[in-house]
Amino acid sequence: MYYRKKIITDNLMVKKYDFYHPDNIFVIENGNNAAILEFLKRPYQELPEHIVKKYSFSEWIFRMLSE
Repeated sequence: MYYRKKIITDNLMVKKYDFYHPDNIFVIENGNNAAILEFLKRPYQELPEHIVKKYSFSEWIFRMLSE
């Protein structure tokens, strides 16, 4: 997400996260492999800055040290 790259996964749980966007993350399920080409043609959708920051390394360290 930090590098703004598209992701292809078979992990259905990714759809439950706040950073999930169907134009950025393709979930392979039910043999929908043919849809990958359409997914790759769509532009990456920028995520809100607060979500990107939430998953940054510095924020992760801050949360770990705060607990």
